[in-house]
Amino acid sequence: NPSTFVSGGRPAAMWVCVLGLFYTFIAQPLLAWGALIGKVPVPPTIDMSMLMELLFGMLGLAGLRSYDKRNGVASK
Repeated sequence: NPSTFVSGGRPAAMWVCVLGLFYTFIAQPLLAWGALIGKVPVPPTIDMSMLMELLFGMLGLAGLRSYDKRNGVASK
């Protein structure tokens, strides 16, 4: 949909999940390693519980919509 109001929320929330997962599993460990070498404070970690709830909820909704499309249920 060309309207940001209609199609912007889900992609924005998914990008938040992607950035959070990137930070948690790639950036933060590398920054922590560099902090130990440079003798500076280690960067904080992210509480993954809310991020995973958002991610699993979105993936579940996407799966439900795929099921509806396969069975011919029209969107409104």
